Amino acid sequence: MAKTSGTLYLLATPIEELGLLDKVLCHFIEGEIEKGTLIVVEDMKPARRRWRAWGLPRDTIESFISYNEHTRAELGPKLLKSLLEGKNIILMSDGGTPAFCDPGRALVYEVQKKKGRVRVLGLPNSLIAAISLSGLTEGAFEFLGFPPRDKDKRKSFYKDLAKSTGVKAWMDTPYRLSRTIEELVESEMGNREVFIGMDLACEEEELHFLGPIKDLQRVSQSEGWGKREFVCILGPKEGNLS
Repeated sequence: MAKTSGTLYLLATPIEELGLLDKVLCHFIEGEIEKGTLIVVEDMKPARRRWRAWGLPRDTIESFISYNEHTRAELGPKLLKSLLEGKNIILMSDGGTPAFCDPGRALVYEVQKKKGRVRVLGLPNSLIAAISLSGLTEGAFEFLGFPPRDKDKRKSFYKDLAKSTGVKAWMDTPYRLSRTIEELVESEMGNREVFIGMDLACEEEELHFLGPIKDLQRVSQSEGWGKREFVCILGPKEGNLS
C-alpha cells in the first residue's frame, strides 16, 4: 500500500431512513469533512434526508457523489485513483452496510486488490464486516461457523471447501490462525482468492489479506502475523464475482 493512500470508510447506517446515527460517528464524519473527505452515496434523495436528520453540515450535500449500479463503471476508476492519491472516502448506502448486497462491493474489491485501506464504521459484527471488506460477493454466501477441532474432521472440512463453488465464510480461535493458513495452503486451492480480516472492529485492526491462497504463507510470514481474531472469506471457485 502506498504511503499516500487514503482510507475508504464503509459507513453502516440505520435501516430506517430517518433513524439516528451514533453521535460518535457524526463527530467523526464532521472531522473528515473538514479534511476534504469525499462523501459517496448510493441514492441522492434518501442520502440528503438522512444527512439532514443527523444534523450534519448541509452545505456538504451539494458535493455528494452518487455511486450505484448505474454509475459505478464510470466512477469506480476515478474514486480508486483519488483514494490511492491520498483522498479519504466515506461510502454510504441507502441503509445498512455498504458492499454487503450493495453496489459498493466492486469499489471495495478494487481498493483491496490495490492494497488500499478499507475500514467499516459503526458495525460491531465481524462476519458482516468481513463480507463487506472482502469485496468478494454482492449476493449469497454460506457461513460455516468454526471448523471442527478433530484432525480428520478438519481435513474433511477443507476438502469440502476445495470442492465448493460459492463464497464461504468461517472463523476460528486466534491461536489457530497459523494452522488455518497451513490448511488452506495444503488444500490445493492455490489460485482461488481468499480474504482474511483480522481484529475487525477493534483499534488494532490493521491487517487484511485479499489474494490467491498460494501467497498466504509468504505474506503472513513476512508481515509477522501472530495470534489474532480473524474471519476467512473464500471467493467463488472460478473467480466469478456475483
